[in-house]
Amino acid sequence: MPGEDGPGVMESALVNAIRENAIEIFLLAPTLPVTVFLRRSLGFRVLKPWVIYLGFLIFNTFLWFSLARGAAVGNQTELFILFAADVAFLALSIYWRYTAWGIIKRGELWHTRSRGVSYLGFLPFTEEKIQRFVEPAICFVLGVVLLKFLTVMGIWLMLSGMALLVLEQLIYDAKLNAMLDQYDGIIDAKVAADNADYFSGKAKDKAPSISDASGVSVFVAPELHEMIAKRKAEKAARAMQPPA
Repeated sequence: MPGEDGPGVMESALVNAIRENAIEIFLLAPTLPVTVFLRRSLGFRVLKPWVIYLGFLIFNTFLWFSLARGAAVGNQTELFILFAADVAFLALSIYWRYTAWGIIKRGELWHTRSRGVSYLGFLPFTEEKIQRFVEPAICFVLGVVLLKFLTVMGIWLMLSGMALLVLEQLIYDAKLNAMLDQYDGIIDAKVAADNADYFSGKAKDKAPSISDASGVSVFVAPELHEMIAKRKAEKAARAMQPPA
């Protein structure tokens, strides 16, 4: 009944929303402070206000660590660098969000979940390889280089690089799975057609094997086997009867 389907649909939507928000909390927000420096034209829904704010809070956590470390060693250079990066991150996030909203208002086409276009596009790699591997590697290596001189900033870059690597891999897997679902759908349609031929008696006497079904395990109940065999026998008997 239609009324019985509603809660299931709502629960599915709720689960998807929780999963999406969990990814944004644990991966998108921590990586956003480096992403805005690495890419342009980020999508509108990537730059949700609460994600920007959470990324800002995470960045400020490292800022407070830098303040404490600077007070201990008597040098606040790292604090000023991190503070400047913090302000720049906030300004760039707001700028790209308003830019993305302007694109929507003008009716131009740009995906609202776009992860942006890398500034490193001049490198001899595809955009997908740059976002998945090159950018995280640059963050991590730069963090290692700065670790001795700007310890807190180095740690932040290393952690951001690792989180960015995981996030981009999850996004890649999701896109790949969507494409493979379409590929499997073609196979499922072929198997369904073969099964229909088998059930109608147009195909061979046994159900398609797993090799014939492109790796799909086909189960046919014994009762169906008997019914199909009986139907074929009746059809053969009618064919052998002389015309009236």
